[in-house]
Amino acid sequence: MLPLGFVAFLIFGVVLVLVGANQADLAAAMDLDMQDSGLLGASLSLGLGLGVLIGGPLIDRYPRRPLFCGATLVAGLALVSTTAEMELVRAASHVGLAGLGCGLFETVLNVIATERYGEKASRPVTFLHMAATLGAVVGAPLLAAIAVEGGFVAGFQATGIAILGLSLWGLVAPALGVSVAPPESPQPTPRPRDLLAHPILVGLCLVSFAYIGVEAALTIFAIPYADGVLGLPSYDGQMAISTFWLGLLVGRLLLLASSNEFQPRLFLLSGAAMATLVAIATGLRWVQIEAWFGLTGLILAGVFPALVTLAGRAFPESRGTAIGLAVGAGSLGGFVIPWAVGWTGDFAGVRLAVGGLALGGVAIAGVALFLMRSPRLLANH
Repeated sequence: MLPLGFVAFLIFGVVLVLVGANQADLAAAMDLDMQDSGLLGASLSLGLGLGVLIGGPLIDRYPRRPLFCGATLVAGLALVSTTAEMELVRAASHVGLAGLGCGLFETVLNVIATERYGEKASRPVTFLHMAATLGAVVGAPLLAAIAVEGGFVAGFQATGIAILGLSLWGLVAPALGVSVAPPESPQPTPRPRDLLAHPILVGLCLVSFAYIGVEAALTIFAIPYADGVLGLPSYDGQMAISTFWLGLLVGRLLLLASSNEFQPRLFLLSGAAMATLVAIATGLRWVQIEAWFGLTGLILAGVFPALVTLAGRAFPESRGTAIGLAVGAGSLGGFVIPWAVGWTGDFAGVRLAVGGLALGGVAIAGVALFLMRSPRLLANH
């Protein structure tokens, strides 16, 4: 599954920066303020969340090939059908549908990886998410370059065509033809409602909410922060997006080189370090935005692969549902936090809005103190 997974997550990474990399062109074409830009970016996260929430239980029960191919078809068509005459509501619907399809096919691949590799899934899952970071690193400047000639529509449509190619690949990919694995636990498969009542999954959902919200907000508001706070051109904001994702990429490559399985203490270290860095960088108005964005990405590199791996490890009898709920909570954070940052930016200034993202790191570290006490999340060495 790794070749298909690598390419799929590579394209998924481009989708993650689709709004942020085109923020200036989108704002000019649709006359968007910061809150509107945040809402547009949040629509992607909302779609992603719906995709993983719907997909999780389906993946536990139904064949993966039609789910993957249908998801990529929806996402691809949503982006290919965008036009320059769109207004905000229609643009948000296209972005949201693209997110829905991407959320579903991402969850299919996450579940297959955790099923196939079991207790040793940390490195394969990290490999897939490393591909997403590579796509975001390459995607931000590539989309910016495409926008110079064809506007944001050209980048949206090119990304949609690439996703439609995944749909064709999915028709013949062997990894998608495997049957649904039987539960590894003799206990009955929990319902989503029961899982959401479990303290461990609640904690993982909170980590996911904070992490994805911070990731999305930094991507969407890098350009307004560079311009409005530091007086830098849009190019510096675009480069900050790339260096943030480059930091994630380097961090995940370093994790691939490690033989250690993920443990909950990673959340404590990452959250505390990220909160400290963002608070200092925005408080002192560090003009080297590319540098501290990149370092932020490096610090946060392990958070998302870890929560996917830990969700699958803690709930082997219902991996798809558990991973879907955890990732779906992150997508909700990716909707709420960028909107809140945009609202704060319009009324209290961009500097305070972006600096407030340090609270996301505090939340991650705080939840980690609880998760570290759970033997269920510890890897067997």
